[in-house]
Amino acid sequence: MKIDIPNWLIIAGGIGQIFTALIYPYIRHKVFDWYNDVKQLKPLNQEIVKTYGRYIQGLNFSFGLIAILIPSDLKNQTN
Repeated sequence: MKIDIPNWLIIAGGIGQIFTALIYPYIRHKVFDWYNDVKQLKPLNQEIVKTYGRYIQGLNFSFGLIAILIPSDLKNQTN
């Protein structure tokens, strides 16, 4: 069974990933009150949490760009 995923669907997913990366700081600050929770941690743990947050945000943005720029290569599985 071979499933052919259209490029527009991959591009839409990429746009969603970039949107997630861009809206993440607002959600983190306004909805989850993340900064006050992080202030209660020890300094080293604060840096670990901040680094992990940036890592997730960067991954979302990067995979979004990949999906938008080269959807055919994602479907090809060989490049």
